[in-house]
Amino acid sequence: SRVVKVNCAGTSQRCHVCQETVQHKVWSDSYCPQCDAVWDRDINASINVALVCVEKSTWAKMIKTRLKAKRVTSQVKGGLLSLGIL
Repeated sequence: SRVVKVNCAGTSQRCHVCQETVQHKVWSDSYCPQCDAVWDRDINASINVALVCVEKSTWAKMIKTRLKAKRVTSQVKGGLLSLGIL
């Protein structure tokens, strides 16, 4: 496991279902006029933070995988050059 830094500003202002701006008719509830979702304001914000963490984590894994693939490709290419194949 690892720690992912997330800017939590505005996370209670977006619907975690459709990402539209929510309304706060009652202070503690978030209502989304786009998809009609009604959530506790803090739960909605928490889900948005979790979604950002997953997104950042997925990007990090993808970047690491691509870098590893480039290193392997470079090593294979170097090996083929040393053998006179390329």
